[in-house]
Amino acid sequence: MATREFSSGRDHVANQILAEITLGSLSPGERLGWFEKAFWSAVKRELDESALEILGLSQTTIQGIEEEKAEKDYDSQAAARRTAREIFLEKIESIYWELPDGNVFPKLRLEIIRGVASSWSPSITLPPSCDAFDFLKAAYKPGGSRYKDETRWEKASRGKKDPDKELREKILDIIHQRARTIGFGDNPDKLFFWIKRTRLPEDVAEVLAKARIEEAGIERIFRDAWYADMLGPFEVEKRSSAGLELHTKLCEAIKDLDHQVGDLLKAMQPEEKMSFRPNTQDRQIGGSEYVIGKITTVYNSLQAIEISVVLEDSCDRGLSCCIFGRAKRHIRKWLEEIQQSVSVVLRMDGGGFKVPLVYPFNRTR
Repeated sequence: MATREFSSGRDHVANQILAEITLGSLSPGERLGWFEKAFWSAVKRELDESALEILGLSQTTIQGIEEEKAEKDYDSQAAARRTAREIFLEKIESIYWELPDGNVFPKLRLEIIRGVASSWSPSITLPPSCDAFDFLKAAYKPGGSRYKDETRWEKASRGKKDPDKELREKILDIIHQRARTIGFGDNPDKLFFWIKRTRLPEDVAEVLAKARIEEAGIERIFRDAWYADMLGPFEVEKRSSAGLELHTKLCEAIKDLDHQVGDLLKAMQPEEKMSFRPNTQDRQIGGSEYVIGKITTVYNSLQAIEISVVLEDSCDRGLSCCIFGRAKRHIRKWLEEIQQSVSVVLRMDGGGFKVPLVYPFNRTR
């Protein structure tokens, strides 16, 4: 009697049952290896959605493995999820450049790009954020020639064909949305930081600039323009690296000096929320240490400062002399505190003085 032959492999439900039984008998690590083989099998057959689905199962398994290894408290589990995310991102970054060229796997490529983009924050210029941005840059325009300063993604993408127009537009949209929603922060230098990345495609630079305008609003745009106007006479683009380095150091020194002088001015004219200054006591000889009048400063250099006080007309000669003494005591105390080689000239006009009073403070250390 002949044995009846059964058809095989045509019932998807049966295949699903067999797969569930097989996976259920595997450890998490073995299951991850099984997914790895299944993923590349789907890639070989150019099954875009299947490859994407299997990759998602790999992500869930990686997270489960890391959570199982960690303690069960909230902080440990959160740290485990962060570790799992880093492992998965490293995995998909590598996978992206191993995919065959051509218009295959549009969904898989796009999801990988979105996953990597989540590590890029326009307001953060630390290595992980820079690495993610460099990946996006290479995905938009793969590396060509060899460069001494090439990024690892330029190296990984060397020889790859440019993506098709549709994918390039989607990459630009991802960069634009990320830059617009996360933002560059209050510092316009962050925009310039990303625009100055080596070999940045012009289209990407334009998208970044557009996102900055949309995120910043008109007030910040005016401020950016003001910054540019301030740097205009310096002609940044014509300066050498040594000149730019010196400019940065001088700016830091000026900032520090200005902050210190600001502390001096606050001491000379302290603000109080619940009272108006100068008050009646301030207007008495010996009544306080408040310096009445309009105070202005001039920096002749980093080591030479002029402080001018214009007294109110109501200040008689006696009060004017008292205020002059107040100002001198404040400056002398300030010079002792900062312990720097700085000379100060105090000038006082108006009030009960017919001619200005000038008092120089010798350079101190």
